[in-house]
Amino acid sequence: MHKKIVFVLIHFLFISLVAQNVPIGQFKEYLPYNKFHAVAQDNENIYAATSQSILVVDKSNGSKEKWSKLNGLSEIGIQTLHADSKDRLIIAYTNSNIDVIKDYKVHNIRDILNKQLTGSKTINNISTFGDFAYLACDFGVVVLDLQTLLIKDTWITTLQSESYRARFLTIHHKRYYLATDKGVFSLPVTASNTADFSMWTQENELPRLSFKLLCSYQDKLFAVREEPSSIDSLFVYENDQWRQDNLLMMNYIRSFEVKEDKLLVSSWNYVKIFSRDHDVSYYWDPVPPNGQDAQQAIFDEKMNVWVADNKLGLIQINAEVGNYEIIKAEGPASSDAYELCFFEDALAVVPGARYTAVVPMWTPPEISILKQNPFEGDYWWSYIDFSQPGLERARSFNSVAINPINTNEIYMASWLGGLFKINKATNKIDVFNYDNSPLISDRDNGEGAIFITGLAIDRQNYLWMAQSEVDDLIKVKDLNTESNY
Repeated sequence: MHKKIVFVLIHFLFISLVAQNVPIGQFKEYLPYNKFHAVAQDNENIYAATSQSILVVDKSNGSKEKWSKLNGLSEIGIQTLHADSKDRLIIAYTNSNIDVIKDYKVHNIRDILNKQLTGSKTINNISTFGDFAYLACDFGVVVLDLQTLLIKDTWITTLQSESYRARFLTIHHKRYYLATDKGVFSLPVTASNTADFSMWTQENELPRLSFKLLCSYQDKLFAVREEPSSIDSLFVYENDQWRQDNLLMMNYIRSFEVKEDKLLVSSWNYVKIFSRDHDVSYYWDPVPPNGQDAQQAIFDEKMNVWVADNKLGLIQINAEVGNYEIIKAEGPASSDAYELCFFEDALAVVPGARYTAVVPMWTPPEISILKQNPFEGDYWWSYIDFSQPGLERARSFNSVAINPINTNEIYMASWLGGLFKINKATNKIDVFNYDNSPLISDRDNGEGAIFITGLAIDRQNYLWMAQSEVDDLIKVKDLNTESNY
């Protein structure tokens, strides 16, 4: 049974293609740079995080650079990142390891990773005040001294054997405010015993439920209560009291950013900028076929907005004129690579996978193709828009084959929808199912369900298909003609 693998393709798969630019015994990686979940900036660059790597965009000229474990980062699973005003970039990984990039050097800090704790050590958020970074973790708050790169303090958020997940920390009117999965707590920043969680005051006017975001703006403190099955709830602290308020007029809030007198709030499909006397919203329109999923937004010094979108890429919005640009970099459509097909100078990749032999993961339909020219370098072509009418059953592409007669034609096996063919030159998609081929519908699993589990093309240009859940398991299509089976 195939296993789901992270998209790092080893050098020997491409020995005939990449021998000219990859030393023998070294690796070359192919990672996606089209889906981002976190964004930060310093004076020179924008940093956008994927789950495996970081795209660096130079703000002065728009040039792009890729950072990954192969060229300096300590890990591949990026949880979040944050940069402060002194050009110090803090990267938190999913395993709780930390990198601090300072003075153009990568400093690895493994204290949380190596700490012996029961339960999760996930780093949920990073905020900086002065020369200290506050890491909100599932077990509490870790204070990192950014000058010495040493852990200054650890605040374990446990009361009477009850643990609280620290999700976000900010400072408002000389008090720490901490959002947890069981309410919001506060403490004066001058307190000498911040590590004693019993000294923190719970904000009892707020529900004892999960809060995900806090933001200090002018004389107000915003707290966002997470509602997984409904719209978010916004609470405002002003004049020494909390109130629930839809002041921002936004149902779903993903991030806050304050710069000068402006407040930037991002939702999943737009951002809104507030100032003292008005607000303005920016949408990226028309809505792309695969939707939108903005995770975080920030201002740059020109008040342009940069949005990390987990479906579209890195979005740059020019606030003066209101237009936008989607920024990506060369790479496959997905970090999932379930099956590869290599023919001549092309590599086709599909992401479909199965939990067991007959239980698919129902991965989104995607196809990525690598073409490499020894003189021009790598070129990736991807197709992810299977939302057109007639393609509703495009799911879990688990096998792929390149037509040797016409290498623009790629065949994909779907665990549900039958056989799909895409022409890379025209983007035309053909579907082969029980209506136009010998492929049999498994009516016990739903009308029209066709489970194709494998493809192979022989030297006579016959496409062999393995179909599951039927009596006639093998089908063969003659690629020399359009219709012969």
